[in-house]
Amino acid sequence: MRILILSQWFDPEQASKGLPFAKELQRRGHDVSVLTGFPNYAGGKVYEGYRVRPVARETTEGIDVLRVALYPSHDGSGLRRVANYVSLAASASVAAFSVKRPDVVYVYHPPATIGLPALVLKWLRGVPFVFDVQDAPPENGRASNTTCPMPIRRHTARWLRTVCRSSARVVAPSEAVKSSVAQQGVPLGKIEVLADRECDAPPDGRSPDAPDGCASRFDRLLETSALARPWQDAAKRALDLTLSSTILVVASPVLALESIAIRRTMKGPALFRQTRPGRFAQPFEIIKFRTMSEARDDLGRLLPDNERLTTLGAFLRRSSLDELPELWNVVRGDMSLVGPRPLLEQYTAYFTDEERLRLEVLPGITGWAQVNGRNTATWDARLRMDVWYVRNRSLLLDTGVLARTAWNALRGSGVVVDPTSVMRDLNDERQERLGLR
Repeated sequence: MRILILSQWFDPEQASKGLPFAKELQRRGHDVSVLTGFPNYAGGKVYEGYRVRPVARETTEGIDVLRVALYPSHDGSGLRRVANYVSLAASASVAAFSVKRPDVVYVYHPPATIGLPALVLKWLRGVPFVFDVQDAPPENGRASNTTCPMPIRRHTARWLRTVCRSSARVVAPSEAVKSSVAQQGVPLGKIEVLADRECDAPPDGRSPDAPDGCASRFDRLLETSALARPWQDAAKRALDLTLSSTILVVASPVLALESIAIRRTMKGPALFRQTRPGRFAQPFEIIKFRTMSEARDDLGRLLPDNERLTTLGAFLRRSSLDELPELWNVVRGDMSLVGPRPLLEQYTAYFTDEERLRLEVLPGITGWAQVNGRNTATWDARLRMDVWYVRNRSLLLDTGVLARTAWNALRGSGVVVDPTSVMRDLNDERQERLGLR
């Protein structure tokens, strides 16, 4: 995997994620390069042996480093420090077009301005990035130890929120910083806590190469982030919004008839609402048409699903018409037309690391597993197909899935009206496999 490290500081400057970090990634088989400025930290003067030029290329212990021009300064003047940061961000944004296209960019913060070339690489070259946030995002610019004027600090806080939300993943050094980042609207499942000291000296003597060690976790983090496809995802979102909105309008008479029929035959609301895990396991409320009554036994407990499933509900399931309200979830951005189906929240804890990749994309109304067995496939097979889709997704593949979904719906192929009759809950199956039952 080709990795670009983007940082304000790099060796010979003191940097937490400097040359040793780059060499470790290289040792693990990755092609690593660095985009940074000319060394001037912390005195604000360019180091001996260097002079500021538009561009300078060097190789340090096997790592290719591209240095770009900046205004050297790191004194007590907030404005001069801003000039230092902004000049590097501008130069790196231009240089971003000259570097060999990486699979993923690792961005080390602070300062927040380093996010600008990362966004340039994302939107103009389609490269996802990981944002390592070392400082808690200031709340509206108030929390800060810099001498910068308040307007600059306020805009910096807003900018940092934008960069965090645009990243494929956010790395935080502590739970406190993770919580602060999450308050900026970043899903908790998108943030991973990985302290620098844990990488330098694991507290319990574990090797960084252990499955849960620092190096291994960074490896998985970068490889997972490289699965993001900014251009494709933007095009898919536009397609989702256009198609789902159109279908909702065209199918509105059908939706109205279904609602009336459900209210008359089952009493109560026409819609079924349930919290499901979305992208990055972020909870959202899925909307479907009800297919079961609220029938209960003498003790007030709901009857089994197969006893509550109504004749109308069975028809809606066979024809997949019960899924139509999920188009509103697509319009809202909670779901996509094509993607892994959103499963029950309690299932997430039983996913393997590989199976958790299904949470890297928006869940879908239909998906690769749905046109290749649906409820007749085993859990292992369904989850394996979900992961295959995440790794191989494309607009062409989505078009094929939608076409096959329409054909299967017309034929009623692969539909099991009562899924509990052919498969167990995933948590029950996995608990038994783990010997917990």
